[in-house]
Amino acid sequence: MDLLILLAALAGLTARSGILHRRLQLDMFVYYTNLSNLLILIYFLLRVVLPRGTALYRFLDTETVFFSVMMAIGLTFLIYHFLLLPQIRATRAAGGELGGPLTFSSIMAHYVVPWLTILNWVVRAPKARLTYGAAFAWFVIPFSYFAFALIRAPFSGNLSLTDSPYPYPFMDPTRIGWRGVFVNVTLIFAGCVMLGVAVIGVTRFAGGL
Repeated sequence: MDLLILLAALAGLTARSGILHRRLQLDMFVYYTNLSNLLILIYFLLRVVLPRGTALYRFLDTETVFFSVMMAIGLTFLIYHFLLLPQIRATRAAGGELGGPLTFSSIMAHYVVPWLTILNWVVRAPKARLTYGAAFAWFVIPFSYFAFALIRAPFSGNLSLTDSPYPYPFMDPTRIGWRGVFVNVTLIFAGCVMLGVAVIGVTRFAGGL
């Protein structure tokens, strides 16, 4: 399944890059969706090519690392499906991350890759030593992303096909103010921790699945 996820992430990123239509979007990796899919691509590429006995492979296969990667791409599905997709349907917005909800690239990046990764984690990931500390450790990934996106925006131009340097409306202070951004990011972080605790709790209750 590692190879299948690798190929799905590669297909989705290639389609999203615009390179197939000769219009490469150089700022595509400002979006969490694309960065999380790139993380999956690199993670499973290493799992496919590295011998299982190497120190790096054993590190990648640890409970906390595998859990963090799974949760990071799972967040891509959750934010898109529950926050962004309703906005797309309501406003028929186009451009950036809000364009074409039923395109091949969008389905691959927001649904296929996340759910394949989640399924792979449920079926194959080691869980015997997974602790509640992982619920806090994993959101280093989205926290790093939000810090990057918010710091980058004031010093950069608008993203391709958009009228804003901020990748998502819920983190754009020119639209909702810094208070709104702070509230949204705080809620997302709190949700990340609670979701991590819930997943680990269910896993422990089920005896490691």
